[in-house]
Amino acid sequence: MEVTIETNPSSNHLIAKMRQVREHPIFRLAPIEAPDAAGLTVSVNTDDPATFATNLLEEYGLLYHAMLQSNIPAADALQWIDRVRRDGVRSRFSLISSTHADLLAMLAT
Repeated sequence: MEVTIETNPSSNHLIAKMRQVREHPIFRLAPIEAPDAAGLTVSVNTDDPATFATNLLEEYGLLYHAMLQSNIPAADALQWIDRVRRDGVRSRFSLISSTHADLLAMLAT
C-alpha cells in the first residue's frame, strides 16, 4: 500500500516528552540493524519549522547524534539516514513532479 509514517523528531520529542531523542519510535518503526524486518517506510520531516526552530538538516542531525549515543557505528547511522531520506523522497506527495518516476529516481540517488 506504500504507506509512509511521517516523523517530526524535534516536535515529537518535545510534545511526547521523550527524555532522549534515541527513544524516538522511528528507530522501532525502521530498525537500523534489520532494515527489511519491519517493512515500514518512514520519513523525517520538520513539522512546523517556525514553531520548533528547525530544518531537515537539524532533524537528521538529531537522529544521527542519537544513534551515535546508542553506540551505532557512524557508517551504519549514515546508511540508515540515507535509506530514510530516499524513502521520504519516494513518498513525497506535495509536487506534481513527485509522480514522475524518472525525477524520483534522480532525487533518490
